Amino acid sequence: MDPKHADVRNLNARDIRDLVVRNDLDFGWKGMVGARISPRLAFEAGYTDLGKATVPSITTRQASVARTKAFTAFGVGMMPVGKVDLFAKAGPVRSESTGRVDGTFFDSSQRRIGYGAGVQLARRRFVMRVEYEQFGNGAAGNLHAISLGFRMSLHRGQPASTLRAY
Repeated sequence: MDPKHADVRNLNARDIRDLVVRNDLDFGWKGMVGARISPRLAFEAGYTDLGKATVPSITTRQASVARTKAFTAFGVGMMPVGKVDLFAKAGPVRSESTGRVDGTFFDSSQRRIGYGAGVQLARRRFVMRVEYEQFGNGAAGNLHAISLGFRMSLHRGQPASTLRAY
């Protein structure tokens, strides 16, 4: 279905799903600080820019655009398994979305519970991490992120997997 030529009166459920539900991929970035309280427990506070989502409009020629960012405070449970740590995390998320729908500007914020899981590999002061995070719902729909990250500990002399701060 071509959204530019959609007749709103003749849309069926599948057409609406095709126009509204969209898996829009965009690159974002994330920064975080944290402390590892014990080998199995850590705390992370972070900022994530989830990028921009664009959805074609069915009523006007102007596309709907939303940009979302999230502030997080996660408790992290870790389980060392051989050379890697498996982890799961959960905590409060504050998301802020700005953009326009059919030419009308919006600015909204929400507070939700977010969660995530992943795996990290620590080698001395360096850590490579792959994770999935769910930030709740934003103006553009469900907010998910899959990320690959690298971290360097500021503390010397101990392996990164046993540090108290990272």
